[in-house]
Parts: sequence; structure tokens; C-alpha cells
Amino acid sequence: MYKTCVCSPLQCENTEEKEQKEGGIKNKKVKRIILFTFFCCNFCWKLLQYTYMIITKEHAQPFTIPGGTEGVLYPSDSNGAFTLARVTTAGVYPQKGYSVNDVATETIFVLQGMLDIEVDGTVFHVTEGNFISVKPGQKYRIEGKAECIDVITPAWEKNHNRIIDV
Repeated sequence: MYKTCVCSPLQCENTEEKEQKEGGIKNKKVKRIILFTFFCCNFCWKLLQYTYMIITKEHAQPFTIPGGTEGVLYPSDSNGAFTLARVTTAGVYPQKGYSVNDVATETIFVLQGMLDIEVDGTVFHVTEGNFISVKPGQKYRIEGKAECIDVITPAWEKNHNRIIDV
């Protein structure tokens, strides 16, 4: 039977400002809060570091893609695990061909509206409150009118996405 951990909580709190780079653009400074937790038992790690980032909409970079897509791209988390974007689509993406993410999985959560998302030849009707994940290497195309949250894992980099003609 495992002993219940009664580890001491927060031992130290520091803040630092770190410049984030996203797609070659230097973003505003992002405040990171670093918390250190020390554990008291053999069932826990000796030292665990958590990094929390508080990112406001002022940190986001606006973008527009021909075909009716626009939004804001937030800075990636400090470990490069994910990137978040708020996207509004009123048309088709990409205008011609298909988009392919070579490295990242793109999860598209529809906040409002409806999208037809074609992934590798199959069309998915994605409505408000639903989401779809497009895996690396899958070709996809988006059509419709919606407001979405896109979560890209690992963090988005422009050179990891390409448009292909079919």
C-alpha cells in the first residue's frame, strides 16, 4: 500500500520575463512564474519544476490567410509543446489544394458555426462544440463559416506546414 504524500507545497516563487520567438517574429515579453516543489517521500520526485505562462490577447500576433481565414496566433508555451490560435473562417482554406502538417497534430474546436473538413478524402461535418484532430502527414481542406480554437502540438512552426496541389 502506498503512503499518502504530505509533501510541502510551494517553497520558492520566482518570476522572470522571457522573449518568445514565433515564426521569426519577436513577440512581446511573456511573464513566466516558476514554482519549485520539494517532496518528502520516496514515492515522489525530489524536485519538480512547473512553469506557468499567463498569456493575454495582447501577446497574440494577428494573421490573415487568403480565402477568408483570419485570426490571432498566441506565443507557444515555453517547452514548445503546443501553440494556440483563435481562428475565424468564412470561406475555404487553403484556396487551392490541401494543407499538410509534417510534424504537428492540429486540433480544431468549433466555438460557433460549422465547418466541412476534408481529411484524406473523407469530409467531416464539424459543428459548434465539436472538434477534429488532423494528424501529421494527413492532407486536409476546410470550408465553411466558423469561429474556432486551434491547438497545434507540438508548437507550430511555419516550415512544418505546406500546401500541396492534387
